[in-house]
Amino acid sequence: MVDSTVVIPSDIDTALNERAAVWASLDQATADLKKIEELGGQIGGGGENTQPAELLTSDKLPPSEVAAALAALEAESASIKEAEAEIERHMKEIASHKMMRIVLIALGILLLLAIIYVIAHSGGR
Repeated sequence: MVDSTVVIPSDIDTALNERAAVWASLDQATADLKKIEELGGQIGGGGENTQPAELLTSDKLPPSEVAAALAALEAESASIKEAEAEIERHMKEIASHKMMRIVLIALGILLLLAIIYVIAHSGGR
């Protein structure tokens, strides 16, 4: 059996490497875009009067813009989750205060009834 080796010229090899890098970049951008679509439901849109966004990266290439947008959306999502947790904590605190108010009112009414009872039963003596 004869070994045959094919020598690829360096300019073609460079072009193939660049093509592979472009496809890898596209694959990453596609994955990032899917994540952006998932996060899109959590973060409200700008409404009908939206202006085109400024570019987020200096190279202004779509894959890097998508990656930068994804990072910004993930940060916004984390901020929203923190705010929701804080709201939940405040709601629990408010419920606790309401319960304490009811308890204090009930104790006040019981104390008032006890005072009225003592006055009513000690007035005839």
